[in-house]
Amino acid sequence: MKNQIVENVKPCCIFSYADAPTAIKHFEYEVLENFGKIVCNEDGTIKHYTYIWDRGGRSAVRCKKCGAVFVYQWTEFDGYYLGKSDEYYENYFLVKDLDEAILLNNNYSGFKLEMGFKGLKVWTIDDVWHWNKEDTK
Repeated sequence: MKNQIVENVKPCCIFSYADAPTAIKHFEYEVLENFGKIVCNEDGTIKHYTYIWDRGGRSAVRCKKCGAVFVYQWTEFDGYYLGKSDEYYENYFLVKDLDEAILLNNNYSGFKLEMGFKGLKVWTIDDVWHWNKEDTK
């Protein structure tokens, strides 16, 4: 995935906290646009899903404190058939603006965005928040 995000985006104020779990507790945002769960081609056929596992969705959100824009993506893994409880995953991908959020939504499936995004992001694994703040310096 080619993206210009790393060099063109001012970090959100949440990245000033000591760790991701603390940052996410202080993160207040507003939804700019709800992208839903699928992106369709012009003919109405499914182009891609905006999540990875069994259910999910995507939206563009803006930090209420500093105005930074993120693509927010969530997905649910249905563990019922494996005798497990459901697992939920969330990702916040920092982008330049709403236009870039729309571009990423329209061009990248949930899997491709999660695996290929090179900019700052915050995500959950097993209900623990992480970020790549140190990896992007």
